Amino acid sequence: MKETTNLAKSVLELKSLYFDTIEFRRKENIVTNPELNMNFSREVKQDTQNPSHFWLTLGTNITDKQKDAVVINLSLVGEFIVSADENNFDILRLIKENGVAILFPYLRSEITLLTSQPGFQPIVLPAVNIAKMFQN
Repeated sequence: MKETTNLAKSVLELKSLYFDTIEFRRKENIVTNPELNMNFSREVKQDTQNPSHFWLTLGTNITDKQKDAVVINLSLVGEFIVSADENNFDILRLIKENGVAILFPYLRSEITLLTSQPGFQPIVLPAVNIAKMFQN
């Protein structure tokens, strides 16, 4: 098979990522999963010394609607490098939309991992267009 050497390189590169907040509180033994409230947040910071470096924080807060027997707070930070001219791209939009789409699978996975424990049905978020969700 012939190797392709002229692949289109993305202008957005994920350099590193880490969870800076992982919190799971469960106040009682819940046999069935309660109805949940779920909120997402995002924040973009640009490096003042190196304007091509950005940090995107994607967070979620999940609580049950009844009695706060379940509380989940996660915050994931991704470091991105943008190799594009600001005049040709809306860099902030690129980070907010594509960066969130890149980080969301890691957040989904961590939620499932945290909630996969005895006596609790794991929370498995569906694959969604998270960037579109933020637009709404």
